[in-house]
Amino acid sequence: MELSTKQKIILATIGCIEKEGINAVTIRSIGKEANVNSAAINYHFGSKEKLIEEAFDYIQKDFMMDFTEIINKDMDLRKIVEELLLYILQGTIRYPNIVKAVLYEPFFNNNYNGVFINKLNALCEELCRKVNKQPASDKEKNKIAVIQLTASSLFMGIFPCIFKDFSNIDLRDENMLKEYIKTLSDIFVNAIIGF
Repeated sequence: MELSTKQKIILATIGCIEKEGINAVTIRSIGKEANVNSAAINYHFGSKEKLIEEAFDYIQKDFMMDFTEIINKDMDLRKIVEELLLYILQGTIRYPNIVKAVLYEPFFNNNYNGVFINKLNALCEELCRKVNKQPASDKEKNKIAVIQLTASSLFMGIFPCIFKDFSNIDLRDENMLKEYIKTLSDIFVNAIIGF
């Protein structure tokens, strides 16, 4: 299926954000990446701000769809958690500027009411619903466990080698990433279902 001009521009915008960072992206660089002129961008979006907003919407919908698909798989909790962690960590490590861009508002403006934060909280709720189906499950402790899981995966994905000097962990290394995921999922599942 061939992409529409609007879709090409959105995907080009996402690519430019990743390559250049959100603050360096220009209409010109987006046009070059999408192989369209500035007039086509203005026709479809009206402004750079509206284009970036739609690019973020595209990213968030894609993330939500993938996340929901993983959570709803017919697998045991440990496998679901491992797959979620792999998805989150690989995504944040591969696309650091996209992650930084969608987290720009909470990081720099202390705005926790943005679309991404609301979607992230909705995803945590969805994971909690799955977790709460486990026997002898404590709903309040489960929320804390989901927060810890989400925070540790996002933080380590954004800063994959922050603890390299402390523990020689660099999550850009596939083997270390897999070991980190296994350890984190063990901690999470043990907190939910006990030892």
